[in-house]
Amino acid sequence: MKGSDSTLNKTVVDRVGRSVTYHYPPKRIVSLCPGITDTLLSLGLEEKIVGRTRFCIHPKGIVERIPAVAGTKDIKLEAIIDVKPDLIIVEKEENTKEIVEELEKHIPVYVAEVQSVDEAFQMIEDMGDLTDQKEAAVKLVSTIQQEFDSLPKALGKRIAYVIWRKPYMVVGKDTYINSLLNKMGFTNPFTEADGRYPPLQQKFSKKRISITYS
Repeated sequence: MKGSDSTLNKTVVDRVGRSVTYHYPPKRIVSLCPGITDTLLSLGLEEKIVGRTRFCIHPKGIVERIPAVAGTKDIKLEAIIDVKPDLIIVEKEENTKEIVEELEKHIPVYVAEVQSVDEAFQMIEDMGDLTDQKEAAVKLVSTIQQEFDSLPKALGKRIAYVIWRKPYMVVGKDTYINSLLNKMGFTNPFTEADGRYPPLQQKFSKKRISITYS
């Protein structure tokens, strides 16, 4: 169906199975996930992003020009509506279901999901499809893959990635960071623990591992 200003009403299915109808290509985008904001800017969409979270800090020198209209777990609905977006993009882990349910009453919301390196590549291509930047997305994925291939491999070195303190919590199984560590050749001993972000307990801290703080 034809929309205004030479746009089309396009329907897609997001990564959690929701049907999303929006004006294509979108001209006013709000991104509520730092990684997605960085991706959209890498695709050359700085003129079309009208809102971000206060945690979206990359790429420096560009992202500061975009108004911060929310956090990742809290939103300012009036501030988001004021920038008149035609599409909001969120990520399943970064943003809450309640945020999606509130925003979709007013504006189309696309939910991405990234739990592995391969899903990150898919997210980049999805962003290209959503925003009419397919060629740029394919090129970006290819560049990142080539950079990965050029990295030295850690060859099984054991490493812990600490994401929180009070209590200390580490990255576990079924997470993007764990997938990234594996791709770089590291072994994460905490994949044997329960949960995706297990607390750092005494029985684990005795293991000989390298600690990386997020």
